[in-house]
Amino acid sequence: MTENKIRMQTLACADGWVGANEKDGSHKKIIDLYNTQTFLPRGYKVKYTDAWCAAFVSAIGIKMGISHILLPECGVGEMMTKYKKATFFKKPDHYTPKPGDLIVYDWDGNGSGNHIGIVERVWGNNLTVLEGNYKNAVGRRELKMGNKAILGYCVPDYRSLEGAVDGVKRVQQYLNVLLVMTISIMMG
Repeated sequence: MTENKIRMQTLACADGWVGANEKDGSHKKIIDLYNTQTFLPRGYKVKYTDAWCAAFVSAIGIKMGISHILLPECGVGEMMTKYKKATFFKKPDHYTPKPGDLIVYDWDGNGSGNHIGIVERVWGNNLTVLEGNYKNAVGRRELKMGNKAILGYCVPDYRSLEGAVDGVKRVQQYLNVLLVMTISIMMG
């Protein structure tokens, strides 16, 4: 499977949740999926009343079995830190995003991420982004690439999934991530 096809499958998964919202409680299935992880990041179980944009992105990885590249986290700042540690975080002035990349917003300009979504489309200097917790629902936002609120992009390593990825290999990759996370938690 090509990197581009994996990116498109990731977006199709995200698109499947468009319209899930807080008003009718349909967003709960996203949070419930996030909370099924054996090892919850930082040991925190997301509540239905919490901000859930990062949980939305994480749930996509969980549903697709690619949490080892779509790094799970319930907080935007912590998710961004994970990508920075893995050297998969790009500043907006040095990178042109691709569909499937994550976009981190800094609404108040203080250098910390407060919202995240997944880039669906790049057209000219414009972006279409799928976001959880956008107006209390899963929805789309359109913006210009030069928007000052864009803090950067988390770039999942889709390329590592190229080629034949069978079920056993996915399970082994997932178990490897769990092992690393467990060791990290135990070492503090």
